Amino acid sequence: MDTRFWTWLVGIVWVCCASGLAQSPLEATDARPVPREASDRTDLLELAHSEPEPIVKAFYRSVAIPHDMIHWAIGPGRSVVVEPIPQRVTEKRPLQKDLNIQVFDTSVFPWKKGRSFPVTSEDIRRVQPYEDIVLELASKFVVKDRGGNRLRAVERVLEAVIEYHQTKRLVQVQDRNAWADVIRRLHDRLRKVRVDQVRTAATAGRWDAAYEMTKGWLRVYKEPADHERFCQAMFPLVEQSLKENRFDEAAVRRKRLEEIFPECMQREAFASRLSQKAQELLELAKAEKDDAKALRLLADAEKVWPFLSGLRNYRLKRSNEYPILYVGVRSLPESFTPATASVDAERLALDLLFEELLLPVNDPSTGQRFVSRLARGPAQLVPLGRRFQIHPQAIWSDGTPVTAIDVRRTIERLQARKRSLLIDEARVGAADPREISITLRRGFVEPRALMTFKILPAAKNTESADFVKKPIGSGPFALDGRIKEGDHEVVRFLANEQHFRQPAIREIHFFHSQNPVSDFATGKLHVLLDPETAPESASRANANLLWLKSRRIYFLAINHRHRRWQEANLRRCLSAAIDRAAILDQVFRGRFKDQADPPHRVLNGPFPPDSWASDEELKEPLFNRPLAKILAKKSNADGFKATLKYPKDDGLAKKACAMIKAQVREHTGMELVLEPRPPALLKREVEFDHDYELAYYHFDYPTELFFLWPLFDPQSVGRGGTNFLGYTNDAELTSEFQKLMSYRDMSKVREWMHSIHRMIHQKTPFVPLWQLDFPVAVHRSVELSSSAPPDYRHFFANIVEWRIRRQ
Repeated sequence: MDTRFWTWLVGIVWVCCASGLAQSPLEATDARPVPREASDRTDLLELAHSEPEPIVKAFYRSVAIPHDMIHWAIGPGRSVVVEPIPQRVTEKRPLQKDLNIQVFDTSVFPWKKGRSFPVTSEDIRRVQPYEDIVLELASKFVVKDRGGNRLRAVERVLEAVIEYHQTKRLVQVQDRNAWADVIRRLHDRLRKVRVDQVRTAATAGRWDAAYEMTKGWLRVYKEPADHERFCQAMFPLVEQSLKENRFDEAAVRRKRLEEIFPECMQREAFASRLSQKAQELLELAKAEKDDAKALRLLADAEKVWPFLSGLRNYRLKRSNEYPILYVGVRSLPESFTPATASVDAERLALDLLFEELLLPVNDPSTGQRFVSRLARGPAQLVPLGRRFQIHPQAIWSDGTPVTAIDVRRTIERLQARKRSLLIDEARVGAADPREISITLRRGFVEPRALMTFKILPAAKNTESADFVKKPIGSGPFALDGRIKEGDHEVVRFLANEQHFRQPAIREIHFFHSQNPVSDFATGKLHVLLDPETAPESASRANANLLWLKSRRIYFLAINHRHRRWQEANLRRCLSAAIDRAAILDQVFRGRFKDQADPPHRVLNGPFPPDSWASDEELKEPLFNRPLAKILAKKSNADGFKATLKYPKDDGLAKKACAMIKAQVREHTGMELVLEPRPPALLKREVEFDHDYELAYYHFDYPTELFFLWPLFDPQSVGRGGTNFLGYTNDAELTSEFQKLMSYRDMSKVREWMHSIHRMIHQKTPFVPLWQLDFPVAVHRSVELSSSAPPDYRHFFANIVEWRIRRQ
């Protein structure tokens, strides 16, 4: 026989004598306490010494000392327990070179080290690493576990083995990839054991223990699949409460699960079981003739699953408490998307239907702040941007979840229309479909101000006629459509039962009131949004009159694509001829003009006069009769004709444009031809077709930053772009805007804003007119939210907090 065989034979004889090969590690019984050795022993030795339960003690002893098991190539069933070897040895990875193995004597505890001797690849059939040995023993150990004690023991062992693997085993190996599957299986098993611990506690009815255990593990396991595993383990406790008709307890448990598993609890696997029970209670309530008993059944149903379609509305109707808000508007809304809304009724309805990541709110004490809407909690800072977490309970009105993809697609649509040029990109989280990072092309004084746009569903064609007329939204209300109600038509909005903040008001009806005073008196009207009739109606109907501030400025838009209007003197001549204060007094203020602080303000530039952006040192008014006459001669304005388009349904705008026409003719000889246009057509002709010379128009600043660059951006002069003026050849003004966008220091920003104010005052790329406050009449039965609306543009932003008192 060759030398290799004799070496193998001597090794086998020595192992048989000294190592107790026939004895399984689980059979070791020596209980003598031994001090822990930091070199290769974990706290499992201490656990093995202190554990009172024999079977658990034996389990700890079997794995307390890291070891591998070598199975010999010759001699069936023969194996030896050895110190862990650095190399991963499998059929595909044979032993690369001879090595010395250190054998353990397992006949005593703790095991003693025996002799070492050399082995070769031909001697070894298989090496079972310590980690695999533990996984195998752990599977057998927990088979009959009822109280969870064995699961806790396995958890401790796996934690110790993972620590050993990462701090001891991997330090000695050269190829760490060879061990990747081992560490993965250890972590998978540890996670399963922890889920099983929660499930065991839940099965035993120990809610508090299971809940606290789960909350702790969710700080470690953040993947959606892991959350679903833990939720499945906890959910039987909710079902147990339902089976025993303990609905208050079921409601508490459901809400607490929703707090930690907001996405999982909305999934069909869980929601269907809860909604089925709620549906059963709803059907029983419908069949019950006694209202008191029916209401108790409905209350229980809401505790089980408050999102059941029709449940809340039926309960309110059964209790004769189904509030409907009637809103008077100047004209009925027809288009319901941010891109198509043209009249105020349509713009205001957007807050009912859609939400933004952040809503800008003007706080009188602290200034502007941003309130999370679709975003959950405050945004996280990232380089040149912010990271948002979409609220886990944000749902589209068709029942599908709002995701980061919806945000990304909305930004892409805005960029395609040149509406969001400062936003560089939006990236969806790799592991979380509700995480979105939005970055800018350059630094900006307040990045959040650029992230207040309405979010639209990515999966829908938001430009289709069907969507414009009947959109899918994420807001507290959903559009039901136009219906006939008595002698007039109404546009009806129903409470969106998918929304996580359910409004107390269940329906909102927009209609055109022919007689607001009578409708207020008879309760047919709660809110009147018509600036022309609201002040008088509120006075005569004893309703509350609110003068709501707005960041909207009104101006005469000038189409610079017409060569004649590229002459600065002609534009300045037009601006100098308009007596804005007289028009405000006669048309807009009426009987309020003699108040100490009358509503509305005259503009002498692009910014509201009481804002930080307005240059207070620029006192010169734009109206200047002598200057108008001088500039009229320089520009040959006398006899020049131009069309002025304005919204047809706006009676105040009609009167104001008539006065503008008369003043301009008197002071310059220029003839303005007034052309009324339906609001939707006016929007298309100005912003898309650019088919106008002059237009009575407005610009809504979205936030208190008063960012005016979109109106002058030379990259946004196409159809639907923000620069519908077509004003592009002004390097001086563009340079000021570039400086403005290069600074984040507020003192510098203010300096450049004031410079822009003075330039526009002088150059007149458009003709500033006024800033209007909006009168809103509100019936005394209506309780608005405790916090004031952000401004008129977001009048319905806090609609979920509104109430209608019984009279």
